[in-house]
Amino acid sequence: MASTETDLAVRETPVNEAGRELISTGYALLVACRCGKLKAVQDLLVRGADINVQDPRGKSALVYAAMTGHTEVVSLLVEHGANLEVTSADGKTPLAFAVSRGNTNVVDILLKAGANIGFQLPSGDTVLHIACEHGYLAITELLLKKGARVDTPNKKKWRPLMIAAQHNHTNVMNILLKAGSKVDSQDSYGFTALYWASFWGYLAAAELLLVNGADVDIPHVDGSTPLMVAASFNYEHIVGILLTSGANIDTQSPNGSTALNIASSKGNISIVKLLVESGASVDLPDNEGWTPLMSSVRNGHTIVVEILLEAGANVDVKLQGGTTPLLYASWHGYLPIVESFITHGAKINHINSEGLSPLISAALQGHAAVATTLLASGASPDLTNGEGWTSLMRAAERGHRGVVKELVRRGADVDFKRPNGSTALNIACEHGQLDAVVELVNRGASIELADKEGYTPLITAAQLGYSDIVQFLVNRGVNMNARLPNGGTALITAAWYKRLAVVRILVDNGADISICGDFQNWSPLTVAYFSGYLELVHLIYMQTLENENVSQPSPPAAPIVVASCNSIATKSRNGDTALRIACERRDLKVIKTLVRDTYNDLNLPSGDKGLTPLMTASRDCNPDVVAILLEAGANINLKNGDGHTALNFAADRGHLPVVEILLDKGASVDMVTTECWTPLLLAASNGHANVVNILLKGGAYINSQYRNGSTALLSASQHCDDVAVAELDVEKRVNIDMPDNEGWTPLMIAAFNYHENVVDILLKAGATVDAQHPNGATALYIASENGHLSVVEMLLEKGASVDKANKVGNSPLMAAAFYGHANVVDTLLEAGASIDNGATDQNKRDTPLIVAAASGNDDCVILLLDNGARINVANSDGLTPLIGAAGEGSVELVSLLLQKGADVNATSLEGSSALHMALAFGHFDTATLLLNHGASIDAVDKDGDNALLLAAHSGLDGVVKTLIEKGLSVDFTNNEGKSALLNAAMEGHVGVVLVLLHAGANIDQRGPNGTTALLGACKNGHLEAVKLLVENGATTDLQDDEGRDGIATARVHNHDDVVNFLSTHR
Repeated sequence: MASTETDLAVRETPVNEAGRELISTGYALLVACRCGKLKAVQDLLVRGADINVQDPRGKSALVYAAMTGHTEVVSLLVEHGANLEVTSADGKTPLAFAVSRGNTNVVDILLKAGANIGFQLPSGDTVLHIACEHGYLAITELLLKKGARVDTPNKKKWRPLMIAAQHNHTNVMNILLKAGSKVDSQDSYGFTALYWASFWGYLAAAELLLVNGADVDIPHVDGSTPLMVAASFNYEHIVGILLTSGANIDTQSPNGSTALNIASSKGNISIVKLLVESGASVDLPDNEGWTPLMSSVRNGHTIVVEILLEAGANVDVKLQGGTTPLLYASWHGYLPIVESFITHGAKINHINSEGLSPLISAALQGHAAVATTLLASGASPDLTNGEGWTSLMRAAERGHRGVVKELVRRGADVDFKRPNGSTALNIACEHGQLDAVVELVNRGASIELADKEGYTPLITAAQLGYSDIVQFLVNRGVNMNARLPNGGTALITAAWYKRLAVVRILVDNGADISICGDFQNWSPLTVAYFSGYLELVHLIYMQTLENENVSQPSPPAAPIVVASCNSIATKSRNGDTALRIACERRDLKVIKTLVRDTYNDLNLPSGDKGLTPLMTASRDCNPDVVAILLEAGANINLKNGDGHTALNFAADRGHLPVVEILLDKGASVDMVTTECWTPLLLAASNGHANVVNILLKGGAYINSQYRNGSTALLSASQHCDDVAVAELDVEKRVNIDMPDNEGWTPLMIAAFNYHENVVDILLKAGATVDAQHPNGATALYIASENGHLSVVEMLLEKGASVDKANKVGNSPLMAAAFYGHANVVDTLLEAGASIDNGATDQNKRDTPLIVAAASGNDDCVILLLDNGARINVANSDGLTPLIGAAGEGSVELVSLLLQKGADVNATSLEGSSALHMALAFGHFDTATLLLNHGASIDAVDKDGDNALLLAAHSGLDGVVKTLIEKGLSVDFTNNEGKSALLNAAMEGHVGVVLVLLHAGANIDQRGPNGTTALLGACKNGHLEAVKLLVENGATTDLQDDEGRDGIATARVHNHDDVVNFLSTHR
């Protein structure tokens, strides 16, 4: 019973006792009809129950009786005038419900009473569609007898016959056909009833349709026929009857597919047999060249392949790229199919446009069994494609050891070369395929053969870092010292490419580390330096020492000697030098040796940044290295591409010991970079006070400026380095008020960044306290704006002008009030700040109170009022504190201002009152407060908007209701002609729309461009508003001045949901 009560909740709103009685009887009537209580229904009707009452889902008493098959109740309701055409929420009439439940007697009663037999649901279905879907034979007969149209289409263009065919209701189909249903009608996608029967495999339905003359070859919109779809789904019985009925067996779809092609692709054996036996063309290709045979190979359907071959299919048919069925099967490893093709004489050495033969394909994919079969059947093991690749090379590339073994066993040339000289072994080494390497070497491949660029298998593996292959080749006795044409060895190559594991193998196994070559004829050790890989350097260096110890059992202590190999070149391929890298690594012994042997590198810039060894050592704080380089004659003032010197780098990083050495050795203290950095500026900007001190003692110019005008003092002030500031202040040469290019002085910057200590130092050093930025701001203004209380206090103590305004007339007090810094406001007021200052011609005549109120800064407002600020002062736009606060929406602040005597009806120059502002910004509580304090509801702003229009636009339904109750006209329009209803509809405020409609708003009132509320809602896509307006009688076919009705308007603005709704509610 609980669920029934929920289902039968009545869609009425009780307004009085009589209303409650109506609802009670209405609900009882629905329950009685559903339960078939005839006496109860009679009693309720006598008591005045609404016979057409509906539940929330739109189901009426007649619907419930019809659904449940209570014929006596249905008859009673019909006799008492129940609405036969009332629709539920899903668009069904009582007749539709009766049909869907199979209640034949009820259907008969309703039809005799005049129920609309042709009514269509939102889907376009008629009651005949419903009966056919369920297979209700008796109801179908009854409906046809009563005049139902036999071929009415629904929105998908499905006819009743199609629906019956979809569900295999042959008895219903038979009646429809006898009643004249068109057997070949097509739906939106081209389906006929026969296509549907073939799609679902319904033999009896298909037979009936064919007997009644159905066209057997009408295609779907994609070009497929009933025969194709039946072949695809493996419906042998359907295919058979279609063929018997004359279906065109070789019809092709737009992509060229035939029924046989489709069945072959799917592996439908019985269908393929049937089609072949019925004469289907076995070699007819689709648009991409796929014949039935190729299609069957693609999915590995062996039996289908046999059937087609026996039927005479061309075994060597080619796709557009030249791929044959045998090649395709070999690529995929379909051994039984490969064997079948070979048996039927397929060309075994054919190569396609991509350079693939059947054997090369099998080798690439690692199909050893297929490769064995092909070789045994005469495939050439050394057949090459256009690029010189053999099957053995492809197998080696992919590491397919089994295939490699079989190919060599069957006579493949193990040392066969490509045009570039690569052998299978070299290719296996290039791709890191150890298994293939082992098999090839075991089968006699030469381990010393080089390609045309001189790369042996060992050098190739060494370059690419395949240490396992290198170890194997070394174990097999490969020549580790074989050289490239430029002299490089495997060891040199591995060192350059940072292959540590490979270098270790080669060094441990006796590779000659003294051979020079490649890379400007360098030794492995020099190459290791340039690689920048410390472990490589160490490994080769230690081997160098071992070699020296072997040749000289008791050598004297000596520096490392890097083999010169006639001469040591200056730069590596990446533009770096060995000396600079050694400086970066801090290897003093190596540095001393390289300085001696590569003296030309001392001042050579390296890499993208152009760093010299001295710059690198200075940057990285290596004083010992710096001393060595300077002693060797490094240019101390050399600049890199950006203009930085060694001293710049040291100062920037704060490396005091290096700075001291460089200054002691005569480094220029004021060298300027391309961006105007000096060592002093760099040190100050990074807070290196000790470096600042020593640079100043070294004579650095204290007022030098960066390109943005910043000085050392400005930089130190910005970074809160009070020690650096103090150091700079000690030097009386400093211009303490020198601004940067934007006009910022050190004091302003320190105030902005809240650096109290720096502010204190600068003030004590005599900084001008009221110096102004180009925009007129002083340090006090800046500190006040940012709420830096302690800085404000310090500046005031030093005599800062408390009312000094910026160029637009804003004072420090106004800035603090605007940003809500109450503590700063209090301090400024105590210091005597003018409380109404700001009323100048340079700005909008704002006062601190106005900006504080408009920003919602309650504490600041209270302070200002307590100190005598004028509460009703207005700026040049007429904005008062109350109007500003109302726009911001602070109920507490508005209440405070009202209590303090603010004029509730003051208006701005645009005519906006505090109430207008609150409504415009959607502040319900604020608007309510203002109304309660006597705000005028009749005032209009410059646009002609009154309170009602603004409230409607903001969606404040409660305020709208109040304003209407207070007497505002519901149809009032502004200067543009917009009404409250149009505003609410265009914004989608359904609650406001409902309030306005209940208050009697003109639902079709026209606004700008002839727009009605419905048209406005359609334009902006507010579906719920559209529904509400339509349900309340809005005229749906009214047009605007451009001739667009609601549907056209919604369609133009791409609101499909609105279009769909209106299309069914015209």
